[in-house]
Amino acid sequence: MEAVVPKLPSFNFLNPNSTAVRRLGFRRFSCSSSSLSPSVLVSADTKSVSLGHITRPDFPILHQEVNGKKLVYLDNAATSQKPIAVIKALQNYYEAYNSNVHRGIHYLSAKATDEYELARKKVAAFINASDSGEIVFSRNATEGINLVAYSWGLSNLKPGDELKLQNVSC
Repeated sequence: MEAVVPKLPSFNFLNPNSTAVRRLGFRRFSCSSSSLSPSVLVSADTKSVSLGHITRPDFPILHQEVNGKKLVYLDNAATSQKPIAVIKALQNYYEAYNSNVHRGIHYLSAKATDEYELARKKVAAFINASDSGEIVFSRNATEGINLVAYSWGLSNLKPGDELKLQNVSC
């Protein structure tokens, strides 16, 4: 079985002001070659590392081989794989405070609500929102788009208006 594997964007670490990096809208970060694992390092003549090489170690499911090759998972529209930080956070939730958010007055519900609101504050800070109340979590992109369309859109749009959807980078 053959598969087409898209090349992920590469970051030029020697020139962080590269126009390609700015044009693609990636968030700048620093990385020293000594902090990269040997599998992430590339030959000196390319002088770049792909986003896939940087993030692959964070995804335990990708550490396995299928038919003698590293697993590559491309069905992200159906299910996205989770990095270890997410797996640990979910494990902590299920082991320590598995309960409904904003629905109970007992300890577990209060703890779950506090953690949920903390996540909302972290996202607000990350995207520079003026208030954590501006952050609304949805199950997926379709639900988020429909939520905006049926709440804000029905009140603010009129026939003939056009919307331009844009990927916002932080």
